[in-house]
Amino acid sequence: MLIVHRKDWQEITWGLSAGALMGLGWIGYVAALEKLPASTVGVLYMTYPVFTLVIAW
Repeated sequence: MLIVHRKDWQEITWGLSAGALMGLGWIGYVAALEKLPASTVGVLYMTYPVFTLVIAW
């Protein structure tokens, strides 16, 4: 599918970058669960809407 739509390389790059960052976020989440209580990690994880608003602004 990426080959068929290769003329839309900016959107493809954006999507792949977002996916990679989400993967890194999950790795960070799991690593944090090993070191902090689950309640603390959960509260920190649920602040993602704040970061979304800051990035969108």
